[in-house]
Formats: sequence, C-alpha cells, structure tokens
Amino acid sequence: MKNKIYSNSKLLFTLLFLITMGVLQSQDKPKTLIQLEVTGIKSTIGFIQIAVFKSDTDFDKDIFSYVIAVPASSEVQVSIPNLEVGRYAIAVYHDENKNQKLDKNFVGIPKEGYGFSNNAVGKLGPPKFSETSFSLDTNLKKLSIRMNY
Repeated sequence: MKNKIYSNSKLLFTLLFLITMGVLQSQDKPKTLIQLEVTGIKSTIGFIQIAVFKSDTDFDKDIFSYVIAVPASSEVQVSIPNLEVGRYAIAVYHDENKNQKLDKNFVGIPKEGYGFSNNAVGKLGPPKFSETSFSLDTNLKKLSIRMNY
C-alpha cells in the first residue's frame, strides 16, 4: 500500500514538473509585433491581402505563417502580433474583385496591385525570399510596403 501511494505521488510530481517545464519553455520564446503600412493603393474597392512567410521554402510554396485580409483604403495599417523571432518576408496584393487570388494576364503579369517587404521587385517573376526577407528580433518592427500596379 505504501509503495502504491509513493508510486502515485512520484507520478503526480513528475507530471506536474513536466507541465511546469512546458509552460516555462513556451514563455521563453519572445514574441514580436510588426506594424505594417501599405501605401500606393489606387482604389478602395476590394481587399488588401497580406501574407507572412517564415522561410524561402514557405515563400516558394505559398505556405503562410500569418495571413489577413483588410478592406482596401488609400493607405492600410495592420498590426501582425505574436510571431517568433526569426527571418520573415511579407507579400501583399490588392484583391479588387474579391476572388482571393492575384489575377494575372495571359503572360503571367499581375493585373492587380502587389508588393513585397523591402519593396523588392523581381525580374521576370516575383522576387526571392532573400530579397524580401527581414530580421525580426525586437518587440516592435515597423515596415512599409508600396503597392505596384
């Protein structure tokens, strides 16, 4: 009987210890805030779609770490909270017809406005992650992206 009580106490202590360590470890990862300004928006029709990417692989495959759509206006300001410290890239486009995709012409040139962090512009296609990425290592990062039409 004593061994069973001791065994149950030991199990309970071990579980509490592991739970406490998990909570402490999750609190150790510093979170951040990005304040993003999107300028050069040509109309107030539709939405501004904003996507945040964590790596070049994610960037190439459209795998988002964070995504949001906000109503279009002449200038859009968005807060992107709680990302972990690291390298990120942001892509935005003006979804004027609200179909949730960047419309392109028959040659693949965008028919709607678009932009990238660092205001990077690609040659014969979108820019690379390395051209658009930035380091997120502080509590607050202010960025501005200018739309291209």
